[in-house]
Amino acid sequence: FYYTVIKNKIYKYILWNLLIGIFDGIGLSIFIPLLLLNNSDKSFIQSNSKFLNGLVSFMNTIHLEISKLSILTLIIIVFSLKGLFRFLQMYYLAKMKQAFITNIQKNLVEGISDLSYKGFTKLDAGRIQNNLTNEVNKLYITMTYYFNCIQYGSMLLTYISLSILTDVKI
Repeated sequence: FYYTVIKNKIYKYILWNLLIGIFDGIGLSIFIPLLLLNNSDKSFIQSNSKFLNGLVSFMNTIHLEISKLSILTLIIIVFSLKGLFRFLQMYYLAKMKQAFITNIQKNLVEGISDLSYKGFTKLDAGRIQNNLTNEVNKLYITMTYYFNCIQYGSMLLTYISLSILTDVKI
């Protein structure tokens, strides 16, 4: 139903959710080397974890020394990017919800305009007003729940994927 009203915007929203989930998962996964890094102990560099090996490779590629400060800085950058993506996602969601409400209300008004005058006079004005406001708002709330399910599902898949990449035992 939502796809028929807002079309391909759903796919863009899912993409925003995946980006946020990836940055959130990466940010949380970077805490592991920070916790493993004791003073000068860099034993995680030779880890069996694909994620940790990828992190070490990334830090070597950008010529960044593996230290508590560099890892903490990387965590701050990743979570800042996640925050920016979250802001953009919320902005996109607000625009999408507004388009959804406008589209539904427009379709309802067009449906009323197709009625004959005699049919229109037989309608209950309170019911028309209720449908144009309250019922549309209820649809808006169900849309919010629907998109929350999409968001939580994509974050769950991201967390599971990153935890498997970090360490299969997790």
